Amino acid sequence: MYTDQTTGSSELGVTIALDCEIILRFVADWRHFHKSKRNLVDLGLAIITTVIQIPVIKHSGQPYAWLTVFQIIRIYRVVLAVEMTRTLIVRSTYHVDSTG
Repeated sequence: MYTDQTTGSSELGVTIALDCEIILRFVADWRHFHKSKRNLVDLGLAIITTVIQIPVIKHSGQPYAWLTVFQIIRIYRVVLAVEMTRTLIVRSTYHVDSTG
């Protein structure tokens, strides 16, 4: 069974991993990084999800609950980055649209 400490550690671990990934993307292509909408969206999500890990914000109750939307969006971006899951989501969405 998951505890609040396990969940908090998982959130922090995922945030750090994704922050490292955005830093590596910036370092790899720092001259053109800002020209990609995807990079800018991911950078914004990285900043927001890092800031909400600050204890004062994390333990703020309702504001934190609303800000967790950004964590969900960020994980969704990771899922879409993996070609197999992206293809599955696109096919599922197309199938739902075509049946209605």
